[in-house]
Amino acid sequence: MYLRRIELENNGPIEFADFHLPFKEDGNPKPVVFVGQNGAGKSILISHIVNAMVAAKGAAFTDTEVEQGKVYKLRSPTYITHGKDFFRSYIHFDDGLVQGEIQALYPRQQFEDIKGYTPADANWAQMPNDGASIFTTNFDDREGEVRQKLSRSVMLYFPPNRFEEPAWLNIDNLKSTATYRVAKRIQGVSGRQIINFSPLQDNQNWLLDIIYDSFAIERQARNIPALGVAVPLLVETNGPATQLRKAIEEFLLRLLGAEGPIKWGVGSRGGRSISISQNQTPLSSNLFSLSTGQTALLNIFLTVIRDCDLLEGGFTGLQEIKGIVVIDEIDVHLHTDLQHRILPQLLLLFPKVQFVITTHSPLFIMGMEKSLGNDGFALVELPHANPISVERFSEFELAYRHFKETAVFDSDVRTAITQSQTPILFAEGSIDIDYLAKAAELLDRQESIEKFRLLDANGFGGLDKIWKHFDTNIARLTNRRVTLLYDCDVNKAASSKPGVSRLVAPQQGHRISKGMENLFADELIERAKQASPAFIDVSPAFQKVVRGNAVEEPERWEVNPDEKRNLADWVIANGAAQDFAHFGLIFDLLDAAYVSINQES
Repeated sequence: MYLRRIELENNGPIEFADFHLPFKEDGNPKPVVFVGQNGAGKSILISHIVNAMVAAKGAAFTDTEVEQGKVYKLRSPTYITHGKDFFRSYIHFDDGLVQGEIQALYPRQQFEDIKGYTPADANWAQMPNDGASIFTTNFDDREGEVRQKLSRSVMLYFPPNRFEEPAWLNIDNLKSTATYRVAKRIQGVSGRQIINFSPLQDNQNWLLDIIYDSFAIERQARNIPALGVAVPLLVETNGPATQLRKAIEEFLLRLLGAEGPIKWGVGSRGGRSISISQNQTPLSSNLFSLSTGQTALLNIFLTVIRDCDLLEGGFTGLQEIKGIVVIDEIDVHLHTDLQHRILPQLLLLFPKVQFVITTHSPLFIMGMEKSLGNDGFALVELPHANPISVERFSEFELAYRHFKETAVFDSDVRTAITQSQTPILFAEGSIDIDYLAKAAELLDRQESIEKFRLLDANGFGGLDKIWKHFDTNIARLTNRRVTLLYDCDVNKAASSKPGVSRLVAPQQGHRISKGMENLFADELIERAKQASPAFIDVSPAFQKVVRGNAVEEPERWEVNPDEKRNLADWVIANGAAQDFAHFGLIFDLLDAAYVSINQES
């Protein structure tokens, strides 16, 4: 059973999202990673998915995880987007199985009387006149089909507050020794849990069963003649438990970064700890006493395998496990290597599992791209549910910005300044540098920038930090001037002090009022907008009242921050000399700055 489509409208920060989950050509699902700033709607989206999963199980089995007739997620007007009148959501699964809900600001009859319209949703008519919400699903009508699908698919959710006590905190662990479990199959009872906060104890007991069944019950031996006497010789272990054990060994080797056959050990009856070693070298004296991060991953993926073991038809291999696994904040408790290298490799072991993941970790995203390739997974940014490329992930910029504020950046700036024998020009960003290079080429002004070493200051904040450096004795360390080039929209004036000059791009009366793009004529921006409407965000004209007087605000155009690089690539590829004409003003400023440098040297 797989997710196929997610529809959300007016739900918290998500005003509208209609996302179709991607699949590969072979029919296997691609992992989907939802990203976004805190408050972008990741938790809300996950709650709708999990609510649908729990409702599907409740329709098919009696051992529900919420009371009969109840839902997992609270429906409330407080989740309606500010300024909107209702929210609606639909979670679509295979074969037309769907769950939806509508929540209005007022009861239906009052809503229609006050608002004078009805939402464009066919299920609105099913809402009682005195009711403000409706929950719809076809799970109950297709109970047998749902039960059949869930009996053959894993269905798991790992919330962000999942946690296992560390091994050194022995108070609870003394009470949590592994024991052999007894599994009972009762008709109408799944015996499985969707929501998993702390599955360690269940995984311990289950794994102990697997080891016992594989090495004791499934041990196969045959007799061989030796000196006329039949001597039993252990040949191999073979059977369903052994198949599970070997799959678990494959997973453990990937988790621990080891190779070769694993040897298992089980402690005495009082403790029943499970140890593993490889080539006489211990890998873990107690498998469930690994680091917090390793234990987190161990429990997630052992739970996936264990859940599959409880399915009809049983386990046939890691590569054949199917179903949905939702992991909220997958990077919780994981150090950098586990995020970047190990976790993506573990996901690859389960090609038929539909992983739905949220994260804030740039390292995890980079690892996914490295292990799965650009097209091997979907990276989706909320609140708009837009698929994005890895380099467009906004957390990269934030992480790099914070890194730049460290002493390492300070040291790098000092080194670049003191070691350079060429005057340095710091611009706000790499896009500005690319624009300057193209403008110099088209306007035949290469000499204006070839006099300088062009460097990216990582925003006007970086320029400010460099400016402040020259309040110290750094100016005495170099006889070369540093020039800082600010975009036109900063509230600063041209200035200088020992060692450094500050230039500000002249403001032009163009539609784009901010950034280096202000230098481009409106005609060029119009052409770019026609080529790709996503480049430019347009705020329509409006009227406002200021101190009792009506004031007309004109239409405002701005470069979409996520499209700045794409716009730059288009302009550089399609712009002509006349489009870059105003960059001549910048080159004049640089020429004057260079003359000043030579006069002071």
